[in-house]
Amino acid sequence: MHPSSGRGLLFWLIWIQAVVLGGLVLIAPFLDRGDEQPDGSARLVALFARDVALRRTALASAVGLAVCASVFFRATPVRQDVQPLAPPRPRQPWGAGA
Repeated sequence: MHPSSGRGLLFWLIWIQAVVLGGLVLIAPFLDRGDEQPDGSARLVALFARDVALRRTALASAVGLAVCASVFFRATPVRQDVQPLAPPRPRQPWGAGA
């Protein structure tokens, strides 16, 4: 297994989580039936549809997840034109240094 394949998998899994979280915030008001005491999954939908603080926090979290995935787990392209490092210079016996 190539080392970057795990990073690519994490990148896509985190992006999917961010999209699902943001999508739930956007679609919840349309799915809310307006029941006074919803039960089951309708309770979760009603929570996302009616609670403004939860909606703002969820949107900020979705953006944070997307940024985290892009910064830490983005696959880095392999560059072929990179020059090799220059060999280290020999130390001078009379030089001081740390």
